[in-house]
Amino acid sequence: MFGSAGVPGVAGVVLLHDRYGGLPHLGHYAGQLRREGFAVEVPDLYGGRSTTDPAEAERLLGLLDQAAVDRAVDDAVAGLAEAGPVGLVGFSTGGRAALRAAARGARVAAVVAYDAALAPDAAVAVPTLVHAAGRGDGEAFAPPGRSAAGRREPGVEATVLVHPGTAPGFANADVAAYADVAALAAWNETVAFLRRHLVPTAVRP
Repeated sequence: MFGSAGVPGVAGVVLLHDRYGGLPHLGHYAGQLRREGFAVEVPDLYGGRSTTDPAEAERLLGLLDQAAVDRAVDDAVAGLAEAGPVGLVGFSTGGRAALRAAARGARVAAVVAYDAALAPDAAVAVPTLVHAAGRGDGEAFAPPGRSAAGRREPGVEATVLVHPGTAPGFANADVAAYADVAALAAWNETVAFLRRHLVPTAVRP
């Protein structure tokens, strides 16, 4: 889904969908990243299934094979890492997968996670940005003032940005929780963060 091969010297981004699956808004985000000069891969963690219904999303989430998700993320990273530095951007379910990948030492240079956090005893040793909804409905994410990536590694950037008045899924334009102003602000921060940490060897548009 929405894949693009790595190009020598071009930074890559692996974009990981939320609990609703590969809905159209991901194609919009992928296109924006390509216009910024990144190669992009968007793994389909649900095998072609997607929904806009929260109950069905929870059912699909319950069917996930975590080992298969980790392999899919690692394969996507490997496909881009030969060309240049790679960043991970994940939303809720995908955010947790992104943080897990970085924590286990995947070849990534930066991570952005929406509404996601690692266990307190885990740690990510690369720059990390978390966008947290201002109110929750059961999704786990780090509160303000804590490292989103579990234990804070000395000297490693780890930032949590809270978006007041939003619910998990606020950046997903295909579901009811979407909040356009907050989503745009979060995305602008995401792109700036990726460019700051990946762009030294990326081809600018």
